[in-house]
Amino acid sequence: MTTGSARKGFPPAANSAKDETGRLPILNATSLDSIVSPEELQDLVDRYGEEPSAWPMEFRAPAEELIDASAEARTIILQARRLRQQMRAMGPKAPDCIVDRIVSVALDADPPIDVILRLPN
Repeated sequence: MTTGSARKGFPPAANSAKDETGRLPILNATSLDSIVSPEELQDLVDRYGEEPSAWPMEFRAPAEELIDASAEARTIILQARRLRQQMRAMGPKAPDCIVDRIVSVALDADPPIDVILRLPN
């Protein structure tokens, strides 16, 4: 990540933070590039899921710091986990006849599926 430039795929909010004089503030231990906003965290969760291990390395540590420091960030993660649990609980909702249709189409294939399965790789 480069200082002062917008991060690809994220809103420019953290990159355009200015003080009352209109200048970019000088930050001590952290830079603008190490700040992840709640909007950026939501984008990470939407793109990669709620597990930090799936997030790009460059955003993982700053996002985890935000989660530790912000109730809003923890809520984003909690909501994503609840949504995933609800989706898992729903299970597949395919009609009972779908397997029969797939097998029927496969058997009617040209060449027949059993010939395809016997072909050497």
